[in-house]
Amino acid sequence: MTDMLHNHEAEQWVLGSILLDSEALLAASDILQPQDFHLERHRLIYSSALDCYQLLGAIDLITIHERLATKGMIEQAGGISYLSRLADIPTAANVRHHAKIVKDKAILRRVQQWTHTVNTQLNQGIDDVHGFFGSLEQGIIELQQTVRETRSPEISDIISSLKTRWQREQDGIKDHIDTDSKLYSIIPRYVPGHLWIVGGYTSVGKSTFVAQQIVDVCEKDARCLVFSIEDSREDKAMKLLSNIADISQIRLMTGNLDNVEHTVNAAVMQLRDWDIRIYDDIYTINEIRLKVKKHKLHSGLDIVFLDYIQNIQGEGSLYERLSDAIVKLQAMAKELQVTIIVVSQVSNEAMRSNSEIIGLKGAGELAAAADIVLWLKRQKGDGRERHLDCEVRKNRPFGFTGIKNLMFSEKWSRIIKRGEK
Repeated sequence: MTDMLHNHEAEQWVLGSILLDSEALLAASDILQPQDFHLERHRLIYSSALDCYQLLGAIDLITIHERLATKGMIEQAGGISYLSRLADIPTAANVRHHAKIVKDKAILRRVQQWTHTVNTQLNQGIDDVHGFFGSLEQGIIELQQTVRETRSPEISDIISSLKTRWQREQDGIKDHIDTDSKLYSIIPRYVPGHLWIVGGYTSVGKSTFVAQQIVDVCEKDARCLVFSIEDSREDKAMKLLSNIADISQIRLMTGNLDNVEHTVNAAVMQLRDWDIRIYDDIYTINEIRLKVKKHKLHSGLDIVFLDYIQNIQGEGSLYERLSDAIVKLQAMAKELQVTIIVVSQVSNEAMRSNSEIIGLKGAGELAAAADIVLWLKRQKGDGRERHLDCEVRKNRPFGFTGIKNLMFSEKWSRIIKRGEK
């Protein structure tokens, strides 16, 4: 049934899409909340779909039916026969289009409710004209918020949010992950919503440095997601195993596990306990965002690693692709409240001139959008082959910049502070 204030067919299509393809929920949840559905049964089904996705990571007719039955709402939702009819659609491809229709109708219903309230006040008589116009203005602002951002820009609300964060800190509740001692004095924590870039010339050791970061944060119980669009997932896993077991990567690549098999098995168990997910077949920002949102919603997520950004696919030149990608990554970090760490190549000009300009390859917007930029450089000369300088070239949140003196371990499997073994 369709009229100016609701479109039941569009609601049914959204729910059918979710039943047909659980990934459709990610697209729908960008737009819709349960209260946006006009029919109560549709609100119940959509809420149960969200519950199932958070609990199980997947949705189908049976799981939603079980969830509704558990809550004692299966009859209110129309029963198994109604769920079956919802699932009888040809494709889930148009879910976003239909979700926008549902959202627009929900907004119109809120406008109708607001105008009804205003008319009631007018009919009852207005004693305080200034107060009446103030309530009108407040109602319009609240309606605008339904089609714009949901985070309040009011300074009082922002301060309230900060006070809540400070109180949680004082109570020992951490909403962040501390950095390892290698960086702590300059960058004490990974802040949700922040974007880091790790830059360096070819073969300087960027991937090994990032593998060390992954291990460091997982040891602090961070939940991580890795997009490896240079190395294969097997190569990336070997870097992590090499780090944990402190065994040269050459031995792992050649399968030479004599006398170290027990150590490698222990490292494998550690990786499994951390439940790290590594994707090596995701090449576009939209696909990356979909996966990040999925893991954030399903099991929680703290830090996302992307190695490396110049391999991102998209329309236009390298400059156009990277300019678009970095803005979307910045927005993704804020929206989903994760820290995103991006590996980047640096420009040849920046290496030749030793310029103070942060010359990341492809687009100047890379450094401009980042909250933190780390610049890796290898030392040269006798006795310094394993030395690695990590220069903090940009540190928007914490201010301090400078060089952290690091080095590769003897087996080239780990990054350590100089002076450590």
